[in-house]
Amino acid sequence: MSFLTIPFCSPRFFALVFCLFLGIQANFGQYTGMSPYLPERGGLLINEVSNGPTGQTQEYVEFVVVGAPTAPGDSVDLRGWIMDDNNFAASGQGNAPGHLVFGDCYASVATGAILVVYNAEDPNPMLPPDDPFDDDGDGVFIIPHNHPCMDACFSNPSFTNPLFCPCDGGIGNPIAWQFGLRNEGDVVQLRNPCETVTQAIHWGGVSLTDDILNAPMQFSFPDPQTGRIFRLHNTFNQDYHDPLNWDNPNIAGNETPGVANSPENATMIASMQAGTYFSIGLIWDCRDTDAGDITPPMDASSGVPPVQICQGDDLTAFSTTYVAGDEEIPDAIGFTYEYAYLLSEPTPPYTVLDFNLDGDFDLSTLAVGTYLVWGFSYIQTNGSVSVVEFLNSEGSSIQNIQDFTGCGYHGDLDNFDLSGVPMEIEVLTPPEAILPLDLPASCQTGGSSIFD
Repeated sequence: MSFLTIPFCSPRFFALVFCLFLGIQANFGQYTGMSPYLPERGGLLINEVSNGPTGQTQEYVEFVVVGAPTAPGDSVDLRGWIMDDNNFAASGQGNAPGHLVFGDCYASVATGAILVVYNAEDPNPMLPPDDPFDDDGDGVFIIPHNHPCMDACFSNPSFTNPLFCPCDGGIGNPIAWQFGLRNEGDVVQLRNPCETVTQAIHWGGVSLTDDILNAPMQFSFPDPQTGRIFRLHNTFNQDYHDPLNWDNPNIAGNETPGVANSPENATMIASMQAGTYFSIGLIWDCRDTDAGDITPPMDASSGVPPVQICQGDDLTAFSTTYVAGDEEIPDAIGFTYEYAYLLSEPTPPYTVLDFNLDGDFDLSTLAVGTYLVWGFSYIQTNGSVSVVEFLNSEGSSIQNIQDFTGCGYHGDLDNFDLSGVPMEIEVLTPPEAILPLDLPASCQTGGSSIFD
């Protein structure tokens, strides 16, 4: 299953309203249990943040990799994890344009590893030497923010746009330090690839989006933060979401990038490395949207593609199956799923000609030619935007749908049958066949056949 990140959002008014509405709702149902919360597929946690001595100088963020609850010692895919400052859409709220994203280099990272991302334009003198691939094998990655392993959106979120995706200004290798923190009011936030808030630390009474304000893993420190750090020390317990396990000292003598912050913090990191860290809370992952395999109609001329019909004829409904070992029925708690079937042209951008929720197209109106049938498994985040609304707004082509399905909600498109063959429809006229048996039964009789 894959998705594309897109460089723009539709300029149409409805699409803009749709994007804004989609980006600001809270994700209450995506957390279950109690703190500490672990990401369903594993991920990152914030361990230390330096605001630097002044302004946005010498800043860095230290992360630790935590495993999935069902596979706590297995390596974790960090691609698509988002780090950013505040994203509340109003001037003066610490919302420097853009955000940083972990790129393809980090598709498989060991649990307990420490990753430090720092401002390469003004490096902190306490940083170890660069080591973005952990070449020395010590489990510590030191990553300049502008390294090719990091991605960035240059334009948003911003003071006019709270959304992470679609990225209006394009995705590319970071240039400026998009994570720059204000010392008088800002947010350090971490989000998984679904854009669900997994941690947020804020200070100075800045305005917060609902999904940060209502997340169970956010807390506040006082203003100002000039020359200070946020540090997880774990001296109260091993819950990294509990504010009692954090302190906020001056940077002098307290910055420890790439190293545990305390003996208790080292114990927590060691337990994550060993796969023994325990949690009773869960952050569900939206990427359980498998579209399954497409099954031809019961009255099709063949049980495998291409599905052939005579021009003017119709068939009953296409359907979906999840019997193959690589298919999983969507099951993430906190997300509402819907399913749609789409009929498209056979070549990119795969213009969508029709869609429905039951797989039953009116094929009798199709001209002679080849068409594709797609299944679309779609997350309706918190019941906010239905699949019909989405497809009416952004369903002009398969390419356009793919461009939107990485943006805080998720969807999966598939046009393969159980054998991995694209689900094609061939609309025929009788003279195209060599023998009558090559045609659907309806094409073998009547006045138009060359065999009459």
